Amino acid sequence: MKQAILFFILIVVKFTVYGQNLNSSSNLRMINLGLEKSNVEYEYKEIKGTPYVNDEFKPGTIYYSNAEPVEIKLRFNIYDNVIQYMEGGKLYELIINERFLSAEVNGLKLVHKNYFEGTEIKGGLLVELIEGNYSMYKMLRVELKEAVERTSSYEEQQPPTFERMQDKYYLAHNNKMYFYNRSKKSLPEIFQEDYPRVQEIMNKRKLNTKKEADMIELISTLNTGNN
Repeated sequence: MKQAILFFILIVVKFTVYGQNLNSSSNLRMINLGLEKSNVEYEYKEIKGTPYVNDEFKPGTIYYSNAEPVEIKLRFNIYDNVIQYMEGGKLYELIINERFLSAEVNGLKLVHKNYFEGTEIKGGLLVELIEGNYSMYKMLRVELKEAVERTSSYEEQQPPTFERMQDKYYLAHNNKMYFYNRSKKSLPEIFQEDYPRVQEIMNKRKLNTKKEADMIELISTLNTGNN
């Protein structure tokens, strides 16, 4: 009987400590949410430009299901589509698993979503712009351009360069994700039976489908039932 009570106490203590430690950055590795990477791999010394939203690590928050938020300095690597953090002088990539809900990095809310790239289904971190009955997401993109060799002694060799590309947008409704090319022509397929109301809101508020802020206003209005 005493052994059973002692075992029960040990189990309670174990899970209490676990719950308390979940809010510490060092515990990210313990629950297998951090993958150690090489600092050298992400120095990009020979590449011009940056693949990051924020080059320096800045205060951020990671949210998991059934757990307290983890506050830690983060940065978002757009090119590799990974969230990174430092712990004990080592670089880690956040592992995105079924417990991950979102992360706030440099003022952006990052969520993991499946989306279409042409006819192929892919998954990755997107910026959540608005969430509700209709949701809108933005994909940040960076392209790595190869080095350009000089063709004469008068020209300078151009190093490989990271360049920001045009953002892509996705709209979601009823568990379906639609690529939004910022054209009015794509709206009937996305909004379907709600399209007449979408037209009404856009005409009344003089909204431009090519402007991110206007689309957020449109979806917010649609979600709240206002005009």
